[in-house]
Amino acid sequence: MAPITARDGWDNYAIDNLLLMDSLGIDHFHVLGACIGPSFALKLIELVPDRVSSAVLQQPIRQQRCIAQ
Repeated sequence: MAPITARDGWDNYAIDNLLLMDSLGIDHFHVLGACIGPSFALKLIELVPDRVSSAVLQQPIRQQRCIAQ
């Protein structure tokens, strides 16, 4: 586990949390993500699908796109 900054990507956040789970001896877990959390939850599922028992993606944010008028 290492310091995480705002410039780090979802991989860094996910790996840091997986290292925490490993150090706690947690093999399988449920994850809940709200707002920006669904992106993190989906990254965990992408990296270790066999360890994520379930996920709740609550109120995911969406990217705003500029529409020329």
